[in-house]
Amino acid sequence: MDEVERQLILAIQKAPGPEEGWQGFLRDLRIALGGNLANVVFRLPLPDGMRGASIMDAPDAPEWLVERSAQFRDVDPIPYFSMDPGKVYAYEEFETVKALAYDAFHEQFNAPAGFHYLIIFKVVEPSGAQMWLTVTRAKNQTHFDADDRALCERLAPHLSVALHTHTEFIRLKMQVDMYARAAETLNFGIIDVDAEGRIIGMDPSAERIMEQTDLLRSRGESLHAGSEHRAFERLLHEALHSEIAGSPAVSFNLGGPQGLDLLIVPRSPKPELGPRQPRVLIYISRARQLGPHVVGRLRALFGLTETQARLAATLASGHSLNEAAKVVGVTEQTARTYIKQIFLKMGVNRQVDLIQRILTSVATFDLS
Repeated sequence: MDEVERQLILAIQKAPGPEEGWQGFLRDLRIALGGNLANVVFRLPLPDGMRGASIMDAPDAPEWLVERSAQFRDVDPIPYFSMDPGKVYAYEEFETVKALAYDAFHEQFNAPAGFHYLIIFKVVEPSGAQMWLTVTRAKNQTHFDADDRALCERLAPHLSVALHTHTEFIRLKMQVDMYARAAETLNFGIIDVDAEGRIIGMDPSAERIMEQTDLLRSRGESLHAGSEHRAFERLLHEALHSEIAGSPAVSFNLGGPQGLDLLIVPRSPKPELGPRQPRVLIYISRARQLGPHVVGRLRALFGLTETQARLAATLASGHSLNEAAKVVGVTEQTARTYIKQIFLKMGVNRQVDLIQRILTSVATFDLS
């Protein structure tokens, strides 16, 4: 393995995830092969169906390239889905290209763009994701030789691993986006705190909620709860020093019914993650009643009664059981009976699990 190939493999390892990583690899691949374009097209199996994306590195490409590529998509003769994974093809080697009496795709798109010579190969991974990598050269250059093609074939297994990682990254990002959307709808935010009580993470919803009130503020890396800081500090200290896995979450209110509701959730430490790992999650919410459309969807999804759905939604908004009972209009004893039924129907046994279940489930709906 020479230094060029080693550097390309390193670039592949950095590629999965944000587009910038793939752009860096495409640039390195284009330079290594002396091309004027390197392009990758993804086809990923995701929860909402197959999703495609294209990333290009073509520093000298004409301005019309992207727009015209869409116009010529229907006359592109490359049989992408029948290509053998890992095999490198030259454009003119495809039987579908040889059979053309007139190659409009090459004559009206590739050639005017300066893509005279073209090689392409497909990469797949077990979950069904696919990607196609293309490299081109100009007419005044020579065609890609056997060494160029062999290099691409050796890169294909590394790219298969990167494609799998990239697919999982996109799936995770979609899930995070759904959580964020649910948090926005439910008026929820999450703050991560490490073992020293320092803030190590805060989602946009938490930032927005804290900007709207003086009841809870961040001072440097610490949280400060105004006049109720001592009580808040004591509860946070107890959560941070809890040694029991799955210790119960603690509800805390700042500023009364129109203030902030907090749910302080201890997490079991994982020594391998080091000192700056999340040790406590703090759910922060501005109390509000969820709309009837959310309550209706909870009823349909989990088979809850109207009152049970309203109680579940109110609890998920950060209210205590006593507060939720008053909002819904039942006694606290009745609410305790309902909550057992809700937990059973939703497959949870704690209020924090209820919140997470609703966040996950409601996020899949259009809540606009």
